[in-house]
Amino acid sequence: MISINSGKNTPNLLDGAHHLTPQSVLQSAEDAVESARSFTNESLDRAGLAMRDVRVNLSASSEEPADKAQAMARKGIDAASRTSAKAQQAVNEYANATTRYVSNQPVKSVLIAVAVGACVAALVLALRNRDE
Repeated sequence: MISINSGKNTPNLLDGAHHLTPQSVLQSAEDAVESARSFTNESLDRAGLAMRDVRVNLSASSEEPADKAQAMARKGIDAASRTSAKAQQAVNEYANATTRYVSNQPVKSVLIAVAVGACVAALVLALRNRDE
C-alpha cells in the first residue's frame, strides 16, 4: 500500500503534482491530436498523389481498358496498404511511448489521468447545464 506521507524520506504521492495543471494536460492532449491529424493528412496527400499518378499513367498508356483498370486498382490498393501500414506504425509508436511513460512515472500518470477525467467531467456537466 502506498501512503500519502509516512515519513521524511518517503516520497509524497503528490510530489510533482503542483506542476500539473488542467491547461497543461489539455495542451498535451491537443498536441497529440494535432500530431496525429498532421500525420493522417500527409498520408492522405501522398495517397492522393499516387492516385493522380495512376490516372495520368493510365491515360498516357496504350493498354486495354481492362488492363488499365486492373493496374489502377493494384496501384490504389498498394498506396492504401502503405498508408495504412504507416498509420499503424505511428499508432504503435504512440502506444509504446505512452506505456514507457506510465512505467517510468506511474504517479504522475495517475495524476494526469485524474486531471483529464476531471476536465472531461467538468465539460460534460457544463454542456449538460447549458442545454437545460
